[in-house]
Amino acid sequence: MANAIKVTDAEEKERLAAIEYAQGSIVHLAPGRNLADELIAERRAEARADESSHKTKRSSGK
Repeated sequence: MANAIKVTDAEEKERLAAIEYAQGSIVHLAPGRNLADELIAERRAEARADESSHKTKRSSGK
């Protein structure tokens, strides 16, 4: 098991500030949309379609 890395409060605040800055710098690209949720939904739909096509190929003997 990996050892946990101790993070000071100051380091944690600095990291959170960097994350907020990064998120704020791109939020204008897609206002009102959650791009992460959209990406996950697209990937799940692709996986379902892929699984469906594999089942069809197996059942038809291809």
